[in-house]
Amino acid sequence: MGLPGRSQPRHAPAGGFGGRTVKPLVALFNTNFLPYSQTFVYEEIRRHERYAVEVFCRTRLLAERFPFEPVHVGGPLYGATCRAPAFDARFREAGFALVHAHFGLGAVYARRFAKRHRLPLVVTFHGYDVPLLSSPTRWLPQHLRYALLGPKVLEEMTLGLCASSELRDMLLAHGVPADRLRVHRLGIDLSRFTPGERPAHEFRVVMIGRFVEKKGFVYGIAAFAEVAREEPRLRLTIVGEGERGPALRQLAATQGAVAERVASHSSATSWSSGYHDFRRLAVSLARAMSPAHRSR
Repeated sequence: MGLPGRSQPRHAPAGGFGGRTVKPLVALFNTNFLPYSQTFVYEEIRRHERYAVEVFCRTRLLAERFPFEPVHVGGPLYGATCRAPAFDARFREAGFALVHAHFGLGAVYARRFAKRHRLPLVVTFHGYDVPLLSSPTRWLPQHLRYALLGPKVLEEMTLGLCASSELRDMLLAHGVPADRLRVHRLGIDLSRFTPGERPAHEFRVVMIGRFVEKKGFVYGIAAFAEVAREEPRLRLTIVGEGERGPALRQLAATQGAVAERVASHSSATSWSSGYHDFRRLAVSLARAMSPAHRSR
């Protein structure tokens, strides 16, 4: 995919140096590398074929679960200032072809380095980062930097990759030119999720995601409870983590006769976190449920 208004990324001569093929090098910015809720980032960088990746982040998380090298972690002031002399030194040394930021919030950190080192900036928008640009919650302390610098990201980025057509339309409404946006849907390795045998005595449904309001888990639990009262084979598995976890567990426990049945089967509603747990569950799943809640 070409970058609008830019020459193609720098490549080594054909055959590489000394007979070795040299891949263009990408500086990938991800604010925290890597929480469970962003396993798609890990799968993407592990499977690049035409590019090599170095990660730049504010904090390193779950390194044993998501091993990757090299990962450069910002110094103590990086989170507050978006400045990291060690990052600049690596940029001068490495000869990166481009800067790629996951989420608009990550691009706030990346834009300074892309601009200073005169590199194209590619931003992948995944979901909440786009509506946040016009939401009153952008003025909360944890999002204030994005509220102030997010418009600069949209103005300066070379290319925006949108995980859905809806996100592209929202960015168009923010004034981003259409020729600087592409719909780029995330992919998965289907061979790792091959369905297995499903027990005849149960029908298992899954909900997976962050336990936050916009994911609509409240509505999913309520819908499951209503149908499960008429269908005793139904089981619900919920995979994720987040601030609303305790409230969702309490809601599930108060669903009348369904809650009693859940307790008697013990595994009827299970709460787990982690991508690998979900892969083990996936072989026996019958349906995935994906509710959502949009504030108006």
